[in-house]
Amino acid sequence: MSVTFSEASTGIAYVSQTFTSYDTSVEGVSSVSTNYSLLYTSSTTYKVAITESQGESGLNATAWVLRSGTAVAYDYLGQNITGPEATGLFDGLMTPFFFEVESSLLVQTLTPSNNTLTAGQTMGRLGSATVSLVNYTAESLPVTIPICGGSLTLSRDTVQLGMVRSGVEPLLASLSIAGSETYFGITNQIISLSFKLNSLKTV
Repeated sequence: MSVTFSEASTGIAYVSQTFTSYDTSVEGVSSVSTNYSLLYTSSTTYKVAITESQGESGLNATAWVLRSGTAVAYDYLGQNITGPEATGLFDGLMTPFFFEVESSLLVQTLTPSNNTLTAGQTMGRLGSATVSLVNYTAESLPVTIPICGGSLTLSRDTVQLGMVRSGVEPLLASLSIAGSETYFGITNQIISLSFKLNSLKTV
């Protein structure tokens, strides 16, 4: 699986870096391209190769992960890390999967039925996978969407879902939004937030 994720915003933004996760209250940009390759699987464990590019820097790591999601070992630059530290480092590289896991909630929030149009359905490919792609866009912009504790006002709102096979939840293929978020009286600008699933290998 290969994904690209980029964010530029003001206010509190969750930023996942190679070795840490933190909140930043200053304007900034985080742009990450990440590839995940399954090297080995057993009845209990996945061995995953992770390649991350962030600006001029890059990372190549290998993680051994239980099917529960707990990383039992993490190897980077010849250093083998185990225990909770391995899980923390592995989790820091899994930000794109948050969007996939929460895709149904994201779509429900960003495509309310009263102001969203289905902009068409096409067939496409994500790597070796053939998918049916459904595009959603706001009927008119800007659009204000109520959320718990505040609202989103979006000047750009496009979402694309990909159906890999019948009976399986669709994947988030791409997301592109811009605008502002007001949360408990504080407004932050969403200068740009984009997510793109570049390729997917089905097994």
